[in-house]
This record gives sequence, C-alpha cells and structure tokens, in this order.
Amino acid sequence: AGIGLVALGFSACSSSGESEGSGGAGSGATAGSGATAGSGASAGSGASAGSSQGGSSGGSQGGSTSGGASGAGGATTYIPTDMGLRVAFFGDQGLSQDAKDLLTVIRNSDVDMLIHMGDFDYQDNPAAWEKQMKDGLGDIPWFAVVGNHDTSKWTEYQQVIQRELDTISDVNCVGEVGVKHACTYKGFKFVLSGVGLMGSGHEDFLRQELGASTNIWRMCGWHVNQYDMQLGGKGNEAGYGVYQRCQAEGAFIVNGHEHSYARTLTLTDVGNAGHGATGDWDLINLAQGRTYVTVNGAGGIGLRDYEAARHDDDTWWSSGYASNVTINDGVRTASANIGDAAGVVIMEFGVDGDPRKARGEYRTVKGQIIDEWVVTQDPTGYGTNASGSGGTGGTSQGWDPQLCTAFCIKCASCQATPGFDEGDCRYQLSSGFELSDCQLGCAEGKTPSFDPATLPSGYQTMDCTEFDNSI
Repeated sequence: AGIGLVALGFSACSSSGESEGSGGAGSGATAGSGATAGSGASAGSGASAGSSQGGSSGGSQGGSTSGGASGAGGATTYIPTDMGLRVAFFGDQGLSQDAKDLLTVIRNSDVDMLIHMGDFDYQDNPAAWEKQMKDGLGDIPWFAVVGNHDTSKWTEYQQVIQRELDTISDVNCVGEVGVKHACTYKGFKFVLSGVGLMGSGHEDFLRQELGASTNIWRMCGWHVNQYDMQLGGKGNEAGYGVYQRCQAEGAFIVNGHEHSYARTLTLTDVGNAGHGATGDWDLINLAQGRTYVTVNGAGGIGLRDYEAARHDDDTWWSSGYASNVTINDGVRTASANIGDAAGVVIMEFGVDGDPRKARGEYRTVKGQIIDEWVVTQDPTGYGTNASGSGGTGGTSQGWDPQLCTAFCIKCASCQATPGFDEGDCRYQLSSGFELSDCQLGCAEGKTPSFDPATLPSGYQTMDCTEFDNSI
C-alpha cells in the first residue's frame, strides 16, 4: 500500500460523453484518450452486457433477450422504453374500500402497467385478491412480488400472478414468479426479489439480470426494508447487498412493507453512513453507482406513523407521507394524513422527447399530488457528477461492468483524499489505499480509458499492463 504521493487517474466508469447507441464504437476511449483503440475488448466481443438470457422457469413468459451489443467493434445499443410508458407501484394493499378506490385512481391515470410490491390482501384469500385486481384494473397488466403476509398461501398467490402473466402479450420473463423474477415489458426491465422472505441467491440473480441488460430503464423491487430505508419501525430485513447491487448497476429501487410513502435523494454509497445522499431534492441522476429508493407501503391497508426518534437524524429523505408527518424537500411537518391514507407512485418514462428522462409522482387516493420529481438516466457509465459537470470520457466496451462497479464502490472510501471526484470515478491514491482493491480493475486485462486532457494535474494514464507493472 505504501505508494506515497503517486497519483493514478481512473475514470473507468465514466462515459457520459457517449451518445445513446454509440457505446464508444468499441474504441474504449474518446478521441485523444491515450488508450489503444479497441484495447478494451477482444475483436467483436462486445460488452458483457450484450449477452442474451434464454429460456424460462417458474412458468414465466418466454425467453428474455436483453442484449444489444452488436459484436463487431463492441458498440452497444441501449434499449429505451416505449416513449411515455407509465408504470404504477404500490404495496401493502388489503381488501378495504381505500384499496379498491386506489385501483380506480390507477385505472383513470392512463397507466400502462402496475407492479405490486407485496402483501396482497392480509386475509390469505387469493381468490378475493384476484377478483379485486381484475375488477379494479380491467385490462391494465400487472406484476407482483411476494410479501411477508403472502407466504402461507404463496403457491396459490403465485398461480394468480401466473394467470395474469399468461394474459400479457409482448412480455419476456425469466425466473421464479414473484421470487426471483426478471421481466421486460415495453422496454422497461424490472427484477423482482423475495429477498428476506423466500428463495436464495438474490444478489447473484440481480447481478446476472442487470449485468446482462442494456435497457435504459431498470428497476429492482422487493417487499422488505432496512432500518434506514423506511420511515417507521422496520428493522434490517433485506440486507444491504441487494441495494448495493442495484446501485452498482444504476437501477432504481422500489419497496413496500412499511405503511407509508418515502423517497430518497440520489444515493451513491448505500449501506454506509449517510448512504452517499447527494443532489437536488427533486432531481435524481442515475448511472452506474447511483440509485434512489422509493417505499410505498400505502396501497390500501392504511398509514403508520413516522417515528421521529428513529429517523429525525436521517439526511437522505427528500419526501415522505406518513399518518402524522409529511416530508417535503427534507423538511418534516406535522400533519394528520390518516383521512387520505392510500396512494400510488406513478412514473412516466421517455418524457419531453428524451428516452433518458422520466417523471415521478406520488398521488393519494383522494387525488393529492404529494411528491413530484424528475429522473435522468445515463446507461453508458457514471454520467453527471454531483457538481453537474459531465464525465471525463469514454469507457471501453470490453470493460467488465461488474469489475468496474466493484472498483468504483471500493474506491469511494477514498472520498476524503485530494483528487477524488465522486461522479467521474477518479481517484488519487495515497499511502492509505489498498492496491489489492485496485487490481480488480485489471483482473481480466481490460483497459479503463479516458481523455488525459480532462484530468487534473498530477494524474497519469495507464493501460492494464502498465498498471500491473507499477504495483
């Protein structure tokens, strides 16, 4: 570790300068990058994100082809959603009048699909729940993940979900329905996990499905929470591994379980102090290494209290809506919300003619808009940093994104070291840095490339061989 003041510039994860579909044309660098053209990938290999997932299990629909790498030259085409696609999210439903009325709100909101975040009816009554969903949503397609109140009758609930899947055309799914289930519908990729409740290997499944996806918009969903990732009294039930995997891949996260609504800022270091919360209250910037979390457990079962003693020192919440508190731009205000106690998150993708821009809202059953926000997505890399400036250059399409994100997440521990740029994944290495962690970046002989002209004084560029020799 003792390398004194040697400076090494890495922006392996930074490629906001690439346009949709260009993928850097396989060169591994922008003009003048100092890296050998094509050195980041073997000829025609494409990106690892261009693989296809064939077959299905658990009764899912067909095979999923989430590729997009063209092979020759390694150019990657990033797959947009249908422009204007509107997706609704809620969990913790029940069979109450509020639950029924909320389905009517969704039906009248020009929604294209719904993802249910678990806890269906609280009465172990799959038939009643199925009828409620069909009566309320009509022909709007819906998907669902297991909740803790669904496990005792899970086989029957799973059959209900499968019957709905069988009616949906043009959907590609793999995995076990509602437990380890990845689907793409109208260009929107979502991976649903029973983590903390059912099944195993959830992180690996997320890694496989997100790593192989070139969809611009990707979502991770599971029911349970972590203590810090909700406004009430829930504990650490999911584990941070799944959050970190979705953060690494630039996917946003939706949960249920706690009976309130909450949305974080952009998060860059989930699981550590402060969770790397950054950016504007109502503008989320997604890219590799960036996520945000939405919790909506207010699907009809009612609202619970915000627990001030547990969460008043949380610095990562942008918005929230509990029975006793409303949060707006991080400010907690006492409010009696129990009379308007159900709500839905609606996201619209591909807005303003931009396939990488989305809008979200939280709408109550009585029509209040409690929260509105904008999300931008850079599927090509680390995108825009916290200061709003762009990245430093192109990323070789041969660079393994799993290695890249592991490298960048580990290097985030060096934030206090001069030269670190959180958004661009650049680091100045000092004597406290573990070089063994940086070796991840060259483990497969691939070149993290960038434009030296954009780097601060004192940085130097290296290909993998040079890097290996230097340590």
